[in-house]
Amino acid sequence: MDIEGFATAFAIFESEGVEGYVNGGAGQGLTVVRNREAWDAIEVRPRSLAGVGSRDLTTTVLGKPENHPIMVAPVGFQGYVHADSEHGLVEGA
Repeated sequence: MDIEGFATAFAIFESEGVEGYVNGGAGQGLTVVRNREAWDAIEVRPRSLAGVGSRDLTTTVLGKPENHPIMVAPVGFQGYVHADSEHGLVEGA
């Protein structure tokens, strides 16, 4: 599912107010536009069965090496979209 499909599915299951809060922006919506442009600039090129025996996902975050480059940023109001709220995010992480 692409990002538009996810947004459409979300809108079906959530109230209009919650959907507007999650997908909307403040003011002229410049941050939403720039986030969309940044997302569109990412290109994922699947390379099935192409030398996956040796891989290195390490990176540096704030000068410290990290073995796994996926992180969770602080967010609020998760209770709007999930019953477990922030606790569910912590469990998933």
